[in-house]
Amino acid sequence: GTTTGTTTGTTTGTTGGTAGSFLRLTNRPLDWDAGLPLTAPLLLSRYVPPDSPLVAPANLLPHHALTSSGRAKPIEFHGELNIRRRQQPDMLGGVSLRSMGISSGPPPPPIAPSPNANGGLQEGVQGEAEEEEEAKEETATMARFGHLTEMDLAGNLLCTWEDVLDILRCFPKLTKVGLAGNRIGDCSGDYGGDGYGDGDGLSANTTGDDTTTAKAKVVGVEVVKGEERETFDKIQALNLNATGIGSFGTVTWVGSVMPNLTELCLAHCDLDDLDTFDDDDGAASVPPGSNEDGEEDDHCGDVAKGMAKMALSGNFATPSPPRHVRPISAIAGLANLRFLDLSDCNLTSWVGQVGRLGRSLPNLTDLILNDNPIGIIEAFGDDGNDDDGNDKEDVGYFPSLTTLQLTNAGIASWSSIDALHTCFHLKSLRFRTNPVTSNISAAEARSVTIARLPGLEYLNASPIGTKERTDAERRYVGTVARELLLAETAAAAAAAAAAMNEHDATNAREERKAAILADHPRFGELTAKHQDAMVAARAAAAGGGAGGAGGGSLSHDAINVTIRSMAASSCGTDPLRRRLPGSLAVGRVKILCSRAFGLDVDLQALHFRSGDGSDPFPTELDDDDNALSYYGVADGAEILMNE
Repeated sequence: GTTTGTTTGTTTGTTGGTAGSFLRLTNRPLDWDAGLPLTAPLLLSRYVPPDSPLVAPANLLPHHALTSSGRAKPIEFHGELNIRRRQQPDMLGGVSLRSMGISSGPPPPPIAPSPNANGGLQEGVQGEAEEEEEAKEETATMARFGHLTEMDLAGNLLCTWEDVLDILRCFPKLTKVGLAGNRIGDCSGDYGGDGYGDGDGLSANTTGDDTTTAKAKVVGVEVVKGEERETFDKIQALNLNATGIGSFGTVTWVGSVMPNLTELCLAHCDLDDLDTFDDDDGAASVPPGSNEDGEEDDHCGDVAKGMAKMALSGNFATPSPPRHVRPISAIAGLANLRFLDLSDCNLTSWVGQVGRLGRSLPNLTDLILNDNPIGIIEAFGDDGNDDDGNDKEDVGYFPSLTTLQLTNAGIASWSSIDALHTCFHLKSLRFRTNPVTSNISAAEARSVTIARLPGLEYLNASPIGTKERTDAERRYVGTVARELLLAETAAAAAAAAAAMNEHDATNAREERKAAILADHPRFGELTAKHQDAMVAARAAAAGGGAGGAGGGSLSHDAINVTIRSMAASSCGTDPLRRRLPGSLAVGRVKILCSRAFGLDVDLQALHFRSGDGSDPFPTELDDDDNALSYYGVADGAEILMNE
């Protein structure tokens, strides 16, 4: 049902006015686990004390392995004491505390009991003195872990930023922290002044005075200790995957508290307000809930509502409808980031959301945007300029970005891949499971992507060699040239059928040509670079065989290939080595294979790869009417016949 978390004046939780689940503790108290504080005994429980009994006395484990004949063979384990010695707290640089039920930081030390008039302890406080001694002993034990630089707290029960900061204070030398899977949520107000707000994590201070009520936004929230602003400037890597964060304002607050962050993971957090959240510095040009004219938008709401998307059940609220696109403004607090993971963060706008990151993260080199329904990638700005008329390269969208991941990002057109040229230094791209490549083979998708992006050096984690790039670009030129020729032929036939005059027929042909060239912006550049491949492709598409079709010659067009059978019936047969014209149709090559290897033409599937083995995937020769040059089969290539 719908609830605010308050019943008969008692607040049992915060739901943001949406659905929430509540548990009556009196029914099944033994099933309720409120978690554990992060104490010294909990840390030490992860490691075997040096004087504990050996697991493998005499270097033999108490287990056996069965041989193929069924006999038991003992398992030897050498160096147990050396391993144990290296795993003591004094020797460790990092610790893993995954899924240990940690719900808070170390408990605060008890207040020392006051002496009575005779100098002794007051009656009833002897137990308190013992507790104080135990607390001192634990503090000393915790000091053994003060040198730790890495801590993994994934999968625990931390639920407020106050608990997180308490842990960070206890380990001041931490540089890498993992909090994935903890339902921490958003930082929803100021954290400072005389204490921790109203005691609910980093919630807002409320006094009843309208001038001091909680802020709806989260950007600019400061952590204050005494009079000085507290920061954790040693932390460089932070994992916040699946932590229930529902506003990018919380992310900027984290950046202000940890100003030296270089790696940040935010996968599975709902950050769809990246283009609309407000901040204290007024960087956002349009307030949330309004369009560019200052009029109220019914579907935007205020930031406070956006930050209350998480129900107590842990389910994300339904995403809001698309917002009005607003001018891009910079984000403060994350300037040092070099690695950012935003997988499955409900990002839908390349210009409005991703573009805002591009203006704000000058040192970012690696960006992961997997599993976001982005759909369309647009070049930043218009006609090579940004919104202010400045040249894009001077504006600096992602000036340092070299690695981008766009797996399952809903990319449906090749024009989106062409738009990535505005990321001037992009060297590595992961691009799988997108609609634009769903109807073609992996090899063809790789070839087209390489041809369209000249600066790529790695695609889907596989290096792009010089020969692979040359072959991909030549195949691309041949494909587009054939498409242009077919379009020209179709336009001429349509003009003849409609009895057009010469002027109208010429205009129709030019319109078709312009549409094709608009879909292939690199065609002119690659045509000049691979003129010979274009001539051969035009000759093949026009049905030209041996001879000078298109201006070429048989000797110039010929290529040396090795034809190898991979079929079970003839895989032991010696391969064929032939010098074939590039204009030879694939169907003719199948006839040649049928004669040499005895496999019927209808049962053959031909693929080719470069002779130097640089192609990670063979390219399928999937059309009997296309020529070898259409697929970019180059001199020295190897053709594989499969059944």
